[in-house]
Amino acid sequence: MAEKYDSFDLEPQSVIENTMTEIIRTASKSGALGYNIPVVDSYGGQVDDDPEVLVKNSSPAVWVTYVGDSDPGRKLNRPDCALTYLVIVYVRNVRNEKASRFGGSKQVGAYRILNDIKRMFIDQDLGLPIKPFEFVSTRPIYSGRLKGHFTSIYGITFKTRSFLSVLQKKADDLDDFLRLFSTWTIGTEKSEFNFNVRSKKHE
Repeated sequence: MAEKYDSFDLEPQSVIENTMTEIIRTASKSGALGYNIPVVDSYGGQVDDDPEVLVKNSSPAVWVTYVGDSDPGRKLNRPDCALTYLVIVYVRNVRNEKASRFGGSKQVGAYRILNDIKRMFIDQDLGLPIKPFEFVSTRPIYSGRLKGHFTSIYGITFKTRSFLSVLQKKADDLDDFLRLFSTWTIGTEKSEFNFNVRSKKHE
């Protein structure tokens, strides 16, 4: 029987990212923040877009993305890794650059959003099998005038740790395939790779 894994075991990175995104979106729509964030989504290179494309985004906007993982530096009985996430906050204001950071009577500023997001995630495990989030840093990505709009963009970095599920079966006990075959060409050289995953006694 093939070994079963839930979505978190298979892709903890995407499950955590989607959960963070949904928490921010729900807080905004429910009115709990006291202001609305029109755009809350996974990051897809929006800040890297052409400035004319970026300023067309509704403001404020928040994007969440998985940055990478690393060895947590602790040797435990179960394999685990340190996962890093970045939350990007984008605020645009027509008055001046300071207003995009501090906000005003009718528009929230970047600083308020940054602090609210930190409150959402610091020391929280989101109901997932992870260690509570640790706040790492907040850094400016851009602050100034962008295509006639006063703009502030900040990134907040969080870290957590997650255990990794490991295959309990040996390779020759897997049910999904018997043999692995691959071929590739580099320049004029062609190579092939043929590997028996299961021994003859299983065939």
